Amino acid sequence: MREIHLLELDSGSRAKLRNSFSFATHSRTSHTHTPTRLHPHPHTPPTPQPTPHTHSFFFFLYTAEMTPLNIFILSIMSGIFIGFGAVASFTVLGGMSNGSPDSLGVMSPGLAKFLGGAIFPLGLMIIVFCGGELFTGNAMFIPVALLARKITWQQGAKSWFFSFFGNFLGCVLHAYFLAYKCRVFADDPWLSFIHKLTMRKIDYDWGEAFLRAVGANMLVCIAIFMVIASESMEGKFFACWWPIMAFFTVGYEHSVANMWTLTVGLMYDTDRTTGQFIGRNLIPVTLGNILGAVIFIFALYYVYHERSQKAIENLHLTHSTAPPARRPTMQTDFLMPELTSMATTTATTGNHTIAQTPFKS
Repeated sequence: MREIHLLELDSGSRAKLRNSFSFATHSRTSHTHTPTRLHPHPHTPPTPQPTPHTHSFFFFLYTAEMTPLNIFILSIMSGIFIGFGAVASFTVLGGMSNGSPDSLGVMSPGLAKFLGGAIFPLGLMIIVFCGGELFTGNAMFIPVALLARKITWQQGAKSWFFSFFGNFLGCVLHAYFLAYKCRVFADDPWLSFIHKLTMRKIDYDWGEAFLRAVGANMLVCIAIFMVIASESMEGKFFACWWPIMAFFTVGYEHSVANMWTLTVGLMYDTDRTTGQFIGRNLIPVTLGNILGAVIFIFALYYVYHERSQKAIENLHLTHSTAPPARRPTMQTDFLMPELTSMATTTATTGNHTIAQTPFKS
């Protein structure tokens, strides 16, 4: 039996050999199969593999290199998708209520909020599987690109501007045509429920709204990381569902979700104004979403991965005479070949193909 060193083979051959080895050791058939033994090079430490942190590097390049029109269109679609999850969730919650979000009479308030939270992730799931641009996701990706000096400040501002106002327009369109004009909340208990929910959200003080927003976008960004890490449809489904269900059930504040919720409430003649909605809710919630993404998710993970990769590099220098491999950080291009190819295509054409990035959000 011939012994083969892994370094003698290309990546495709290594994958085929691993598959044959796995099949041989786990096969339940009666015939015997002698697996090929794989011997790693005796002096080479394991090469660090790409993680969701490094995989995410190219996802913001899609947004940064897209034309403003493409960003705006996908952001409008994402606002509409968030509206679908919100209208379904509040239809269930309002129907269980006695006209108040704090008085859910059919069952315990905690269980009712959980049921509403179980439905609300529909919006992010559609964005993940169909494609879209969500401002709260870009709040994490764009600072990564800026720090890596892969985009300019103008490109980052363009992405945030068009995704934010595209999401807003999509939420307003869905709220008006597919909720208000359809009279979804025109009768009690839904009408009283949406009135009181809108007033409560607008009446938060700045500090409370801000902190609730920090928690919301931390969970949204965690969901995005989990989606990128998952390789199956089922995995991406649950990666969306758990964190989004959690932030809705707890009552955290999400700027794009509030664009829909409070727009609907104002359309139904709630005793609040558009200026109060923007000044007392949308602004602090947006700032809190940005802080939650940039500081508590991106910055902390960035510091952790940089320190970890430097430790791996030191291991190479200590135990091997060969030069260390490039560290797969956000400053390098060490990613799966298909991601590299997609990013190159986008950067040169400025086009965004949804089928290429089914889990971009």
